[in-house]
Amino acid sequence: MQTRNSFGVILLLVWVCSCTKPGIYAPVSLPNPWQDNYLSVSGMENYRSWGTYNVHDPACKKFGDTYYMYSTDAIFAENKEVAKQKNIPLGYIQVRKSKDLVNWDLVGWAFPEIPAEAVNWVRTHAEGQGATNIWAPYIIKHNDVYRLYYCVSAFGKKTSYIGLAESASPEGPWIQKGCVVKTDEQTPMNAIDPSVIEDPQTGRWWMHYGSYFGGLFCVELNPATGLTQQKNDYGHLIARRANYKKDNLEAPEIIYNPELKKYFLFVSYDPLMTTYNVRVGRADKPEGPFLDYAGHDLKDTTNNFPILTAPYAFEGHPGWQVRHTVVCGARKTVAIICSTKVGYRPKTS
Repeated sequence: MQTRNSFGVILLLVWVCSCTKPGIYAPVSLPNPWQDNYLSVSGMENYRSWGTYNVHDPACKKFGDTYYMYSTDAIFAENKEVAKQKNIPLGYIQVRKSKDLVNWDLVGWAFPEIPAEAVNWVRTHAEGQGATNIWAPYIIKHNDVYRLYYCVSAFGKKTSYIGLAESASPEGPWIQKGCVVKTDEQTPMNAIDPSVIEDPQTGRWWMHYGSYFGGLFCVELNPATGLTQQKNDYGHLIARRANYKKDNLEAPEIIYNPELKKYFLFVSYDPLMTTYNVRVGRADKPEGPFLDYAGHDLKDTTNNFPILTAPYAFEGHPGWQVRHTVVCGARKTVAIICSTKVGYRPKTS
């Protein structure tokens, strides 16, 4: 989900197994090599220098020897007039690439405009509101075709649209293929935050999506088209919380570990602006059911554990919030990439 604050990307390495005995750690005071803001390069004319700045709701995949990252088209201090005057190719869905997951180059924007079908659906069903940007893209490859899923919505409403575009290259150009799932105020779910996976055993495709409006859902896709297997199918519930207006749940991200033969579903908990945190459940099948560490079903409305990332603050620092999460890798080393926001500080009694 998009917000207009100063964002970066934080990278954590989660070691699934280790073959070395940990040594005794002695902390050493060192200067922070990372600046906590990017005002010096925040101008529209500096877009080639943004690196991981202005990344929201990232999706990341490795194609060949290159990692590609796609993200919500939210920009700190965005100025479309300046962009137009300086011939900056401003568009929708930011695209970046990297060889090492640390140093990123901005390729540009995937779409020159928001697809008309998505705009029409959202504004027709949200009293003319919404559809001003594109949120939470997801990338996956099928044979020689790259599929880019994305969502268009009206903030704070269930009126949303998940669409699909395809290309012969991860850098585009992209051809629109139509609607995957669309929702309005009458449907129990919200069509945002898609995450797609293929079952290596059966070849079946599944899309996980949703938010605190009704919970997270899983729907089967047609591998040949990338759209739903059955027309107008919304799928089935896989995760929810009891008091959704207070206890938020959104942004599913699913991966498969072939060694464990398990599917891991990462989800975002709690309010976006304060205690947002990431948790995980696992299942034997991509369609679920997903269970947490204690064996509780993610759709039984209890709080699920473990917590993988959460807001934090060091002494003398304003702190960080952790936002949407994308997971790269599924074997011994898993990279968790989170969009983050500086400025969170937990209350103390």
